Amino acid sequence: MKRVVAVVSAIALVSLLLSVASASAQGPVPQVPTGSVGTAITYQGQLKNASGPVTGDCDLQFSLWDDTTDGNQVGPTQTQWNHAVDNGLFTVQLDFGSSAFEGNARWLQIAVRCPAGSGNYTLLTPRQPLTPAPYAIAADRLSWGASWTGNSGTGFTVSGGALGFYGSGSQYGIQGQATGNADAHGLYGLASATSGFADGVYGETYSKDGSGVVGFNASTTGGIGVFGQSMSAQGNGVWGTGPVTGTVGEATNTTGTSYGVYGLTKSSATDAAGVYGVSPAGRGVFGSTNTGYGLYGLASGAGGFGMMGYASAGSGNNIGVFGQSNSTSGRGLYGHATATTGNAEGVIGRSDSNAGYGVEGYTTAISGTTYGVYGQAFSPQGYGVYGTAPTTGIAGLATSNSSFAIGLYGQGTTAVYGSSPAWNGVGVLGYADTGENSFGVWGISHNGYAGYFTGKVEVTTNLIAGGSLAVGGNFSAGGVKAFKIDHPLNPDQQYLYHYAIEAPDVQNMYNGRIVLDAKGEAVVTLPDYFSALNGGEFRYTLTAIGAPMPNLYIAEEIKGNAFKIAGGVSGKKVSWTVFAQRNDPWLRDHPATDVVDKPATEAGTYIYPQGYGQPETKGVNYSTPKPIGGR
Repeated sequence: MKRVVAVVSAIALVSLLLSVASASAQGPVPQVPTGSVGTAITYQGQLKNASGPVTGDCDLQFSLWDDTTDGNQVGPTQTQWNHAVDNGLFTVQLDFGSSAFEGNARWLQIAVRCPAGSGNYTLLTPRQPLTPAPYAIAADRLSWGASWTGNSGTGFTVSGGALGFYGSGSQYGIQGQATGNADAHGLYGLASATSGFADGVYGETYSKDGSGVVGFNASTTGGIGVFGQSMSAQGNGVWGTGPVTGTVGEATNTTGTSYGVYGLTKSSATDAAGVYGVSPAGRGVFGSTNTGYGLYGLASGAGGFGMMGYASAGSGNNIGVFGQSNSTSGRGLYGHATATTGNAEGVIGRSDSNAGYGVEGYTTAISGTTYGVYGQAFSPQGYGVYGTAPTTGIAGLATSNSSFAIGLYGQGTTAVYGSSPAWNGVGVLGYADTGENSFGVWGISHNGYAGYFTGKVEVTTNLIAGGSLAVGGNFSAGGVKAFKIDHPLNPDQQYLYHYAIEAPDVQNMYNGRIVLDAKGEAVVTLPDYFSALNGGEFRYTLTAIGAPMPNLYIAEEIKGNAFKIAGGVSGKKVSWTVFAQRNDPWLRDHPATDVVDKPATEAGTYIYPQGYGQPETKGVNYSTPKPIGGR
């Protein structure tokens, strides 16, 4: 590697020889070439380092400039990879384009890297000036051709052969100018054939950046660059065809109201169109912009449409209107209807396809706040986005597997509101069936309620509460009720469950231990709210501790908030339990019943149909909701 660096640094001592190929003439009149000579030049040079001429393969870079040291680069940089250099000499063909040499001074800048593919390029100084060959100077001073002026009618006529007239020039092949009346034509082409592809004016270019026909209007107060008119009811004023783009309109103003393509129709028919685009499988009309609007539609009258997209095919993924924005703050599709009355829609999309979209919004930006579809309403009764359909009004789909991917996002005093007018409808349905830790509905609140329900709540499988659980009405579970904690003896590997005791009536249980006095008696004091909460027949259990007590008994039943134990052994302990029936105002107004008839809507169904030999479809809560919004 040290050897390569030494060679490259030594190339700064190089000397260059320039040779530009030119053609010699046999007489004072330049000869017309039979073929195009193109725009390439031949450049020869010699590379020397401290040891003498260089031999081997080198990488050579050439760029053209309009100044000896600074200035602007003209044309593209050209690189010759692995170019052979023999005894310091090399020859290359360079083509900087048709506009590189227009009479202004040019300098050639060269950078080399020897051997090829090693290290960085070394810039050679100074830049090499390019000078013309002698006949090129003479050609620039020659005046060719002649002028002809006609007094009336046709000034000049040429006919004969397949090509009536041929003109060639470095700027204009043919120029036409009309200096007469206001309706004059600078260039007029007429094809009198009444059938076939006969063209009044035909233009052709081989340049990838050129135009077959260009129209230019120099007026600064209006005018038309290209005007097309057809008198046929089935004809087209302007028709463009191309493998990629049929017709392109470009407005070069960087400020103000300008239109790339502007279409105007004077027809009052409902199916008339200012701009009409048709594509068998692609886009009927496509708009693209970096910062503004790809497509902009304006409806200023009541009942009008700012933009209407219509996909009429009966199958396939047909899209009425497709909007795309690559900007981090742009809009894929924006519609604005300024009418304050009537059914004025900013954007309405319609698709008759069984797999199409009336309106689809699409944004490719991977950063920033972007919107596939953005809707906004300033009216208190309005909707930012409103969707209606027999099955799904609005569907949101987030395709990312990230835990923060949101299918539908709402923000506001009520972020998401769902209402169903159906008898057995669902206001909000959450469905997640893709894993053990997926959530159909997930609510988060660090200060308020993560979930708040007014009315009956039913859980058909497991209810897991990691914190407090408050229920204002009846609470029922088809399975068991239990607490679940980390197992005290193996907390990182196991859970421990304890299950609730069930009974056919609503009971409260109280227990404790008490020491008997010298008479073998004791008075058990219950909580001060006992009598206000409980009623009915009380049930007691007494267990002797420390010594047999065969005569232990309830001496006095509960009166107020206490009862008396007797018949025990002095100084010994007794474990006691009391069961009472709950009798507070809520339960008195909503008495519990152990056997009830199933309502008509649930008759014939089961909470656990498999336990009775019935299929799963007989389940009282059986449903097969599909993931909405899928493609």
